[in-house]
Formats: sequence, C-alpha cells, structure tokens
Amino acid sequence: MDQQTLSGTLERITFHNPESGFSVLQVKTPGRRELVTVVGTLPVVNVGEFVEARGRWSIDPKYGMQFKAETLQATPPTTADGIRRYLASGLVRGIGPEYAARLVAAFGARVFDIIEHEPETLATCRGIGPKRKEAIVASWNAQKAVRSIMLFRFDHGGGAVLVAGRVDGPGGNEFAERGHDAVATAAQLTNNVLALHGRLAVIRGRGDAVEASGIGGLVGLDFAEIGQRSLQFDPVELLDS
Repeated sequence: MDQQTLSGTLERITFHNPESGFSVLQVKTPGRRELVTVVGTLPVVNVGEFVEARGRWSIDPKYGMQFKAETLQATPPTTADGIRRYLASGLVRGIGPEYAARLVAAFGARVFDIIEHEPETLATCRGIGPKRKEAIVASWNAQKAVRSIMLFRFDHGGGAVLVAGRVDGPGGNEFAERGHDAVATAAQLTNNVLALHGRLAVIRGRGDAVEASGIGGLVGLDFAEIGQRSLQFDPVELLDS
C-alpha cells in the first residue's frame, strides 16, 4: 500500500515516551467524526498542536485501526480554538483553561506573539496582574528552551527524558530567563565545532557527549546543570580554540 498523508489537531496524547519519542496520539482530522489513532515518533508533543503524518493505515489486533506514521511532525496551533486547547493543557504555568479562554478572547490568534514580544500587553487581560504575567512569560521561555534541548538531543541520537518536565526544578528560573538563548547558542556552536574543528566526539545513544571544546557534558546534563553550564560558554573562545 502506498504511503498516505494525514493531518489534523492533536486532541489527546494516549502515550508518549520522552526517551524514545514513541507516541500514540488521538488526532482530529477533517471529514472524520471519530478521532484517528496515530502511532509514530516525536521528541516533544502537546495537546492542541497541528499534526502532520505520512505513513500507512494498519489494523492492530488489540487496538484496531491505526495510522502508522513513518514521518511525524507537530507544530504549534494557529487557530483560536487550537491555541486555547494548547494553553489550557497546563503547558504554561499561570495559564489554565479559564485564563486560556480569556487570553484567546482578548488576543485571538496573536496570543503567542503577545506573550513572546509584547508581554506587557498581557496585563490588559482581565485577571492577569504583574505576578501572573511574570510567571507566564518565564514559563513560556522555559518551555521554548526545553523544546530546543529536546530536539537537539533527539537530532544527535539521544533521548529527551533528562529535561522533560523539569521546568519548575532547581535552576529553572534562571534557565527560563537566559537558558534558551544560551542553549541555542551552544547547540549551534556544537555544530560549528564539528564542522570547523572536528573536535566534537560522537554523541552516543543516550545523548552523552564527551570532551568537545568545553561543551562536553551538555547533552547529558540534568535541567539545573544545563541552566548553569550553558551560561558559561564564550562563543569567541569556543570557535578560536
């Protein structure tokens, strides 16, 4: 059977293994009343995201009809309803179902852009004071950083379990404020070092890196240490070493 393409909104996560990325998802697709079970691999996934899968239909003896994806992608939602569900999932601290609905009612599909680029505007939404606004922005930035790390680890053959679910852990506040840019820089520099110097050791199956121009333990660190180590990298020193 030829491959087919399936896309829709992620309604429910039946199972997700952050180490392997193996996922069983319930997806709402256009033209179907029932949710479609999609089985595939994703390093990170959240309810409300838009899912695109390419694969084949199969019938599991125990679970019935499934779409087994050979390639699977998930992107943040762009519709008001998808954004509301995405925020209501508890992904961002300070936003539950009630505040997700308020934010979408106030800003529509611009909610993500408001949080990231115009955070002061959040205060115009009923019930969001300075403390809640700060919590929302910090959590949003931390989640972006975690996603970047998880994708980085996955791209280099490692799992994401060490950073998943650690946003509120020790060092989380500092990481939320500065870690995203630092880790993104470190990831880019890792690739630069590999290309320019050939000094990055092979990143093994669980994502543990050995010595590489000072970046050594990044991929295998826990959440708190990533927040500390990532802030120590000097791009000039790394590339000039």
